[in-house]
Formats: sequence, structure tokens, C-alpha cells
Amino acid sequence: MIRRLFFLIEGNEDEDFITRIIVPIIQNERYTIKTWKYAGKPWKKTRSLLKTIRKMNGCCFFLRDLDDEPCVVESRKKLRTSLARITISVMWSS
Repeated sequence: MIRRLFFLIEGNEDEDFITRIIVPIIQNERYTIKTWKYAGKPWKKTRSLLKTIRKMNGCCFFLRDLDDEPCVVESRKKLRTSLARITISVMWSS
């Protein structure tokens, strides 16, 4: 069974990173990798995509800049607030 991995990204630099670094490492016959730019789109669309990914038993990763947040924890809190009403089973960041 092919599993879909979604990378929700902010912009072109993130897309380049996924294409050049991540895809060669993890892409094989068991995974398909998709990117989706969420920056500038309504959170409603992002939440809808997450629900779809969950229904198809996919997996997603958010790539996000810290921007004005003082640390990763604050950035994670802001993301969780933005994605209210979506069950997030694991949220990892480094």
C-alpha cells in the first residue's frame, strides 16, 4: 500500500528544501510525497486538507518559521490555536 506524506509549507524555500533534501531521502515505492503551501490561504482550507489527510490515513508535517515567536514552544502553541478542532496526535518540533 502506498502511503501519502504531505508537507505543509510556507513558501518556495521550504518547497526547495523538501524537493532537494527530503524527497531523495524518504521517497520510495511505498511513499508519495506532496507539498501544499498553506501561507496566505485561509485556515479553513488547511483544516479541510488535514481532515482529508486523516480520512485517507495519510501523514503530514508542518514546516514553519519561528517568525516573531520567541521559541519553538510558542510557535507550536500558535499553530495549534490556528488549527483548532483538528485532532493532532503528535506535534514534534526541533
